[in-house]
Amino acid sequence: MRKTLVPALFVIFALSALTACRGGKSAPDNGDSASSKTPTASDNTSATKEKQPQSVEDNAKTSENEAQEFEASDQSKESLIQWMIDGSFSYDFVMTAEALGQKVESIGSMAANDGDALIITEVNAMGQRIKSKIIVKDDVTYIIDDANKLITKASNLSAEVANGMIADYSGLKLVNSGAGEIDGKTLPYEEYEMNGSTVKFYLENGQVYGMESEIAGHKTVTIITNPSNKVPDGAFDLPAGYKEM
Repeated sequence: MRKTLVPALFVIFALSALTACRGGKSAPDNGDSASSKTPTASDNTSATKEKQPQSVEDNAKTSENEAQEFEASDQSKESLIQWMIDGSFSYDFVMTAEALGQKVESIGSMAANDGDALIITEVNAMGQRIKSKIIVKDDVTYIIDDANKLITKASNLSAEVANGMIADYSGLKLVNSGAGEIDGKTLPYEEYEMNGSTVKFYLENGQVYGMESEIAGHKTVTIITNPSNKVPDGAFDLPAGYKEM
């Protein structure tokens, strides 16, 4: 499974939501899938039009767009964005995610250094309050259950959880910039891409105010507080005396 840009938070949400929603049923197939439709003459005409080769002018415009480069602003070069690229950072967050037909809010914190990471979150989902802690250490993801003193290696869980985490953001590439609304504010943003997914970093007073992304139609908005290029001591230590599963 290819790792995407924002799973550090999205996997937390998905893991919590799946825990709360076990036993849910899939939506019934109503026979309206693309594979069940009979092609019409207009469909064939559209398909033929789509296959028409681009003109020299169109190719020139495409090449010009592909060659366009964006330069990071001075404020972002001294912000959480650069710290993430450099590999050492920490922050607290309030996240709102929309998925599985519901809106889920969570609070938590994240820290990362040299490929290791710690994510602590508390999620309200399906009327339940779910606390979780995930540590990525030496390329292994651990789920920490403080209530029951258990450590579960993510390799023993689903591939989505085992492979979905990411702690290395050195591949972040600036692809766009502009202004937009987040949390009721209109702020400048820089949009970055990595591994085929993108995230918008909204900037205020020289620092990242929030992040916005959309994965498979699921929108996630994260408000950032207390950003730092330092990591708490012992952040990635596995708790002693816990049973490993």
